[in-house]
Amino acid sequence: MPVSSTRSQTLDRGLSVLEIVSSARTPLTVSELAERAGLHRSIVYRLVRTLEDHRLIARDTTDRFGPATGLLSLATHVSHDLTTLSAPALQRLADATGLAALLVIREGGQAATVLVVEPSEPLVPLSHCLGSRHDLDVGAPGHALRSFDAPSPHDHAQVRRARTHGWASSHGEVIDGASCVAAPLAGYRTPAAIAVCFLGQRDLTELSAQVVATAHDISQQLASA
Repeated sequence: MPVSSTRSQTLDRGLSVLEIVSSARTPLTVSELAERAGLHRSIVYRLVRTLEDHRLIARDTTDRFGPATGLLSLATHVSHDLTTLSAPALQRLADATGLAALLVIREGGQAATVLVVEPSEPLVPLSHCLGSRHDLDVGAPGHALRSFDAPSPHDHAQVRRARTHGWASSHGEVIDGASCVAAPLAGYRTPAAIAVCFLGQRDLTELSAQVVATAHDISQQLASA
């Protein structure tokens, strides 16, 4: 469609690429973006570099692009933002378990923590940093986020568990001595998951049920938002 003389063609193209990335189920290559946008690869490459610089999209280890945490910053005033919807349910989970509840999204090839909700009475303090990141191939949050990808024979066992049972677990993969349980969230525009992490021993059957129930609650709210 021709762009009006009163509009910026570059901005129009950039926003089109951003919309394609945001609505895609999985990260896309430059070639895939160019095909969907109807633009030349060289144009799309320049656009994604700019969007990447502004943390609106992120590149993973296979040179595919997905939404980044900068999109959440732009959405802070939207009433049905993911963090706003998730916070009450995560607070209930944190208080019920005595563990900090985390909201994590996929940013390129990493799992990025975008919300940390502390329990009213923490059982065992374990520091969590807002904005912290780790590789998608390690840790329960990463495995839960990987479950959104197309199945592969090389998938980690916990990625397969997240797909079939709705949760994944890990021990010592991100923080030495720390275990995590995570569950993917359905219904959001980019892969997202919630998690709790702990030191020592916990009943994984009980804890995973609590995490999965919370994820289901948030997913239902996202679907109706």
